[in-house]
Amino acid sequence: MVTGRVPFEGSDINIILRKHLKDPLLPPDHIRPELSDGFCEIVELCMKKKPERRYATALDLIEDLQAVVDGGPPLHARQLLDTGGLTALDEGPVVEDLDRDRIVAYERPLLVTPLFWIAVTGWAFAILLLLILVVGRSVRG
Repeated sequence: MVTGRVPFEGSDINIILRKHLKDPLLPPDHIRPELSDGFCEIVELCMKKKPERRYATALDLIEDLQAVVDGGPPLHARQLLDTGGLTALDEGPVVEDLDRDRIVAYERPLLVTPLFWIAVTGWAFAILLLLILVVGRSVRG
């Protein structure tokens, strides 16, 4: 609701439900950057896949919401969110007990992405064609 769109989309209910169970959540501030970090922490905690990783009580949630409204950090969310997963982004994917809610997308180095090599090949091909045209005209002229 805070982003203006549903967290997971699909062509039928089964696909959407599967995404709710398995796919990582896109953090709300990636959709609406104006949302505060504290508020996003609260939303992400509420959207955890495993119930035991969410708020224990509604009172804890209310206290965190009030803390953010008052300009402070959400204390319960900060204690419950696994910040160990954040360092895993620097080291690569975590194999054991990967918390896919928190680690939204492991970004691979640019050199190993297929799109990078497609772009490099395309540019090399374009430069080669340009050179052939330039050399061909200079030889003829």
